Amino acid sequence: METAWIVLKQTGIMALYMMAGFALFRKGWITKEGSKTLANVLIRLIIPCSILNGFCVAHTEETLARFFLIALLTAGALLVAMLLSWLVYRKKPMDQFAAAFPNCGFIGIPLVRAVLGEEYVLYAVPFVALLNVLQFLYSNRLFADVKTRRPVKELLLHPILIGTGIGLVLFLLNGAAVVPPFLSEAVRGIAWMNSPVAMIVLGVYLAQTDLKKLFLTPRLYALSAVRLLLIPIVTAALLLLTGVDHMSKTVILLCGSASIGANIAVYAQLYDADYAYACQAVALSTVLSIVTMPLLTLLTGLLPGF
Repeated sequence: METAWIVLKQTGIMALYMMAGFALFRKGWITKEGSKTLANVLIRLIIPCSILNGFCVAHTEETLARFFLIALLTAGALLVAMLLSWLVYRKKPMDQFAAAFPNCGFIGIPLVRAVLGEEYVLYAVPFVALLNVLQFLYSNRLFADVKTRRPVKELLLHPILIGTGIGLVLFLLNGAAVVPPFLSEAVRGIAWMNSPVAMIVLGVYLAQTDLKKLFLTPRLYALSAVRLLLIPIVTAALLLLTGVDHMSKTVILLCGSASIGANIAVYAQLYDADYAYACQAVALSTVLSIVTMPLLTLLTGLLPGF
């Protein structure tokens, strides 16, 4: 119950950030181009700093073992999500991509920090890293033709993967001891911008949509149900079978039950797909996740062994 309350409070705070982004755009104080710049700052600086900050801890045999166990379970959870989305949306590439990938970097990391504490952000890192790799590869397969496919080197130079690589080295070297305090403080300050900036960007996405169409489109509700209910419930059931500890299950569930990843809008623009629909899917699922995420946390908390 306590965990569900923390998730509810945190998603409520995120909703306020999103409303701020919505108001800023509608008032003309932030433009579509400005939100794109903010999204670039988020992806290329803030999320990598969140990852680096999570790695700057002294590791023990226990934390090292848990990290690699969660990385393995994360890979399984993402593969399950991709399989379910393919089964439901085999002939709808946009919906298939949207349902498969949660908004872990924007929502998952801030929730893990709020619910479990700063030291557990480390265990959300495999989800963010693998998510970005799979999104890149999957978008190339689903949306691109031979001429528009992105080179693999573009993936390898992604700031999130670079941040993960540097962070992993620091983690193995006991980063908390080797990073100068002034530098770790600067990285921590940027990392804490994750939640406000991410939700302001999502609020701008919401402001760009036709709200009447957004809330009256059955297809969007069905897509949100797959992303926010079907996939997290199946993931939770499979996690119960693994027998791993409560904290590990909670990290994966918080990351895996987030709304549709905002990167779908990025890839829709990149490949000239339906950008407006992508923004609507992100916006509606984010609004609905304010209810579904605390509810799922509450219900799983009542299950024996979770």
